[in-house]
Amino acid sequence: MGHQRARNTTGRQDRRFAPTGIEKNQISHQDRAGNQTDSSTGTKRSYIMILAVMRTVVYLCMWLSVHRVSGTYVPQEMNRTLQNLRQHYKISNQDLFDGQHVFPREPLKGKMESKMLFMGGVLEAYEKLFGHMLRQLPTPSPQLAISKDKAGTSTAGPSASGDVRSNLMKVLQKIKELKRHRYQEQVKLLQGLQNLKHIEMDNLKIQSKALWELPWIYEEASSLADNVMRRKRRRRQTRTKTRPGV
Repeated sequence: MGHQRARNTTGRQDRRFAPTGIEKNQISHQDRAGNQTDSSTGTKRSYIMILAVMRTVVYLCMWLSVHRVSGTYVPQEMNRTLQNLRQHYKISNQDLFDGQHVFPREPLKGKMESKMLFMGGVLEAYEKLFGHMLRQLPTPSPQLAISKDKAGTSTAGPSASGDVRSNLMKVLQKIKELKRHRYQEQVKLLQGLQNLKHIEMDNLKIQSKALWELPWIYEEASSLADNVMRRKRRRRQTRTKTRPGV
C-alpha cells in the first residue's frame, strides 16, 4: 500500500510538472523563433562581412588603377615626391575612389594625333593647376628663407609649406620639360584654339571681316575633310588588296 501511494504521489507530481499540449506548442514555437532569430542574425552578419570584403576589393582595384604606372618614364624620385604631396593633399578614400577621373580617359582611345593633342591639353592644365596650388600656399617668411639658404635644407616637417612648395616645384618642372620637348606643336595648336574663345562676337568689325574670310575658311575646311576621306579609302583598298585570296 505504501509503495502504491508513493507511485500515485509521484505520478501526480509528474503530471503536475509535465507540460500540457498548449505548453508544448508554446515551447516549440519559442524554439523555432529562437532558431529563426539566430539564423537571421547570422545572415545579417555574413551579409555585412561580404559587403566589407567587396568594398575593400573595390578600393584596392581602384587604388591600383590610379597609382599604376609603367615605371619606364616616371623616375623614382618623382614617385617619392608625389607620395609626399599626396600626404599633404590627403582626402578620404570615398572621395578618392568615386570612379570619376579629373581628366577623362576616353580621348586616349582615339587616333595617335588626337591622343597627342589631348595629352598636350592635359599637361597644359596640370601646369595651371600646380601654379594655382603654389599660389595657395602661405608665403615663406624672410627669416625662414634666410635660414634655409644658410643651412641648405629645411628643418621643418614633411608636411610644412616649405617642403610642399619645393615638391610642387619639382613636379612642375618635370611637367614643363615634358611639354616643351615632346608636346610643343600640340601646345601651340591648343593655344590657338584658346584664342578663338576670346573673339568679340558682338563687334561689328569682327563680324564683317569674318564674312569676308568665310569663303577661304569654308574651302580649306572642305578640302581638308575630303583629303582625310581619300586617305581612308586608300587604306581600305590597300588592306583589301593585301588580303589572301583577293
